[in-house]
Amino acid sequence: MKGELAEVTSSLNSALNANMKLAHRVKELNLETETAKGEAVESKKIAEAMRTQNGFLREHCSVVKDKQPDVARLLDVLSEEVVDLGQKMTKLTLDQEEEQSYQANAEKELSELEGFVIKQHNLGFARAVRQTAYFYKVPIDEGKFNNRKDVYKGQLMSVIDIPNENGGEVEAHEGTSEAEEGSTALDVVIFD
Repeated sequence: MKGELAEVTSSLNSALNANMKLAHRVKELNLETETAKGEAVESKKIAEAMRTQNGFLREHCSVVKDKQPDVARLLDVLSEEVVDLGQKMTKLTLDQEEEQSYQANAEKELSELEGFVIKQHNLGFARAVRQTAYFYKVPIDEGKFNNRKDVYKGQLMSVIDIPNENGGEVEAHEGTSEAEEGSTALDVVIFD
């Protein structure tokens, strides 16, 4: 009987060990089940969020599909406007270049005319001096003529020393003749 008791005790110990192992495994499985339940709940939340997002995207896609023809027409209109603006810009650039060329020619012509006017003024002044010398027998080569001087109050004075009475240029001075009143004190070189 001792043998049987030892055998039954050994069998009982084996069964207890197996039972403990099974209990431990059941605990692990319960933890895994709880984890799986948590993951399932999380997966449901993710699936619900994805369904909501999918609905939003479908709605957005339908709106985009509805707007697509309008966008295409708008794109065509804008493309035409870009072409028109490019043509206008090209025309304006050509007009600007033409205007610059015209302005450069006008400035050159003005410069030439100014030179011509100054030359004619100098020649006219020189002619008047020569005629004065001829008609009135006044020698012009003695150094008495000085275009930097004018007659003021009956005296020959430097143009710089004549007081400015009007706030502007002095046009005529007392003691000048009517012929002298129209002349101005310009720095003119007398030519022969």
